Amino acid sequence: VVGVNCLGRCNKGPNCRILTPNGAFQEASMVRSVEKVVEILQQYLNLNINVTSADVLRLNYEGNVLLRNGQVDAAIDCYNKALEFG
Repeated sequence: VVGVNCLGRCNKGPNCRILTPNGAFQEASMVRSVEKVVEILQQYLNLNINVTSADVLRLNYEGNVLLRNGQVDAAIDCYNKALEFG
C-alpha cells in the first residue's frame, strides 16, 4: 500500500489505485466493504482469497462499528460468530 495524490473522486470514496501485474494502474471507487476489497484483489491482481478469512474480517469490522455505536451485545455477537469460524 502506497499513498497517492488526489484521485479527484472524494465524493465516491474511499478510493484506491491498483498497480496490476502488467504494470497498468486501475482505479476503484467506493471501496467500503471487505467484499469490495476481495473483489479488487481477485479482479485486478488475480489473487485467491480465502473466503473464510474474508468473512471473519467482515464480522470483526461489523463488530467494531457496533461497538463504536454503543451496541455492545450486538458487537459481541459479531465477534462470537467470527470466532466460530475457527
